[in-house]
Amino acid sequence: GITEAELFAAEEALETIAHTRFVMDSGYAGDLLDLLAALAPCVLGYGEIGARLGVETIDGAYQDWMNCYAGGPYQDTCRAIGALIDGVVARRLGLNPEASPRWPDLCAHFNTATRLEVGFWQMGLTG
Repeated sequence: GITEAELFAAEEALETIAHTRFVMDSGYAGDLLDLLAALAPCVLGYGEIGARLGVETIDGAYQDWMNCYAGGPYQDTCRAIGALIDGVVARRLGLNPEASPRWPDLCAHFNTATRLEVGFWQMGLTG
């Protein structure tokens, strides 16, 4: 219910700054695999939450959101992104990625991105 002018005039929340800059920095400072590790919690997180909530029917403000992320098109996107990530991991790190010296850093990158995504979602709960 806000206007476009109000949207552009709004102050960016610290959680949003932290999350979006982390993703951008991941792409600038690393390679495609670093960027995908930073984006995965967002893209796949929405898919996972949508799939879990999609089995529920709740009349209210969030039903359209749930239908969108639980729906076939978004779930297909998640499967495609998962396949993309798997393919990039295999090409960059080989068939045993856990043995790669990069693996611990990529896992830490994913964990940081997940924590920032949780902080982003927390904004909706705390207002």
